Amino acid sequence: MFYSIRTQLIAIIVMLIVPFVLMGYFFWQQAADALRASIETTTVQSMNQYADFAESATSQVMNVANQILRSDETQEWLRSRDESAASSNAVQQNIRMRKYFDSVVSNSPLILSVNIFHGGWDLWNLEGDEYLRSDWYNDYRNEGIRWAGAHLDTRQNGSATNRQRVNALIYPLSDLLNLREEGILKLNVRTSALQEPLDKLTLGKTGKVFLITPNGAPVLDQKPGELPAALLDRIGFAGGEDDAGARIYRDEHSSTIYFYQRTETTGWIVVGAVSETELFQEITRARQNVIAVAVVLFVIAVSLTLWFSSRIANPISRIVRSMRYVEEGDFLKGNAIMAKKRLRQNEIGFLTVNYLNMVKRLKSYIETEYAQNLRRRNAEYKALLLQINPHFLNNTLEVVTSLAAQGRNEDIERVINDLSLMLRSSLRLNTELISVRDEMGTIRAFTSILSVCYGSRVRFEIVDEPISDDLRIPKLLLQPLIENAVKYSLGIVDVAVVSVLVAETADELTIVIRDNGLGIPEEVLKDLKPATESNFAQDVLEIGEKGIGIKNVIARGRMSYGSRFSVEIRTAERQGTEIKMSIPIAR
Repeated sequence: MFYSIRTQLIAIIVMLIVPFVLMGYFFWQQAADALRASIETTTVQSMNQYADFAESATSQVMNVANQILRSDETQEWLRSRDESAASSNAVQQNIRMRKYFDSVVSNSPLILSVNIFHGGWDLWNLEGDEYLRSDWYNDYRNEGIRWAGAHLDTRQNGSATNRQRVNALIYPLSDLLNLREEGILKLNVRTSALQEPLDKLTLGKTGKVFLITPNGAPVLDQKPGELPAALLDRIGFAGGEDDAGARIYRDEHSSTIYFYQRTETTGWIVVGAVSETELFQEITRARQNVIAVAVVLFVIAVSLTLWFSSRIANPISRIVRSMRYVEEGDFLKGNAIMAKKRLRQNEIGFLTVNYLNMVKRLKSYIETEYAQNLRRRNAEYKALLLQINPHFLNNTLEVVTSLAAQGRNEDIERVINDLSLMLRSSLRLNTELISVRDEMGTIRAFTSILSVCYGSRVRFEIVDEPISDDLRIPKLLLQPLIENAVKYSLGIVDVAVVSVLVAETADELTIVIRDNGLGIPEEVLKDLKPATESNFAQDVLEIGEKGIGIKNVIARGRMSYGSRFSVEIRTAERQGTEIKMSIPIAR
């Protein structure tokens, strides 16, 4: 009987896992092949075609520039520049040069216009130096960039030409006899001639192709948007023999695939961007097929699970729910859940009976242990509190005796009133907590007694910011620390200064006590260190007489707040001591 349930469960697992593994392998393999074919046959080919076109077009423009530079007309015109600009020969040379440029433009469909710039002069406009402030000229002079991005050039031949967006080749113009640069040659190419073929390229339905510079700036009138920094780094470092052909970069953050290829002549990069979703359309179809089959199998699995749940799952679920209530200490609800159904005579019934017996015994044990711990905790707390009272009362009575011997009746009355206030608070053993306001009243009474006793040898500075009326702390928590501060400061300094700061934040109460006395010796500090750690556990009834002070305060704080109560001690020899307590808010 024990093995029948196991066999049925194993059969279900095999029925679910084996089909998923086989179908997952088949469909994902098919999807991977479709992805590889899609990328290789469409995207890479399209990128290569446009890159070849851009390379061919810019190479033609470069060849035309070389032809112009080496032509007799250009060289003769350069030599004529040595003559006076107003001479008839120079004017004739300019006219012949313009005609020559017109013929070059007529024979080169890609080239819109050709111009020569030198100083504050160009061939078509003769005067004007505004081009010196243009971006294309500054890029050429400052960074040596010969291929300018899309721009308007108003210094061409004709107003209609000036309104067209152009890209340009900036070419140094020099006399081939002396190799001296005589200006620059600017060949303008219609931007539309480069952009229209690029706009016809598509990657998927929404993918785009851009032409950019190595630093990511657009070459044409396009807005490629913000490209990933990692892609720009790859583009910037690309070059050499390994740069041939299209490359692929996948941006995991945006689920976008980038294809990029550098053109050799210009250094421009053709970049294509497409969403992975579009490239993985066939994988999506395969995934949908998997999901469809998975749904069918899931329905079958759910049906089988519902059938088995009436015999196995439901009883186990009731046990789990019952265990959650038992874990929280609610034994009544835990037992009520188990009592709703009739027990079956099988493995689950046997398990349920033993569970109920275990819960019953656990409940009895916890109740007994809780009662014992509660009594022990109350005894421990009262013992700690009663350690303080005799110690303080003895000291105060000695003060009263001394004042009586001196005949200081008014001071005796003051001390007795303050002592009465403190005793009313400390001797109420029916409550462990006291409001912060009442505790500070007790502390002021205590410091008043000490001021009468020691006079000008001691000074107290108490700063308690406005504290909520319902904020409560263990009573007499500060008095042992203040008493220690006075004890170990008198005789060390002329005036013992003890300051008390109480401040409330959103989630805790901070208490800081400082003195300017002897400081805590190293061996005592080592003995106190374990007690200040939040995970330190100590039997508070075994603190002993040396515990009256810091250890007593820490022990009572730990009993009230556990590890949330923290103490920090800062001390230095003959420089005083600072004790900071952080108490969680308990209203």
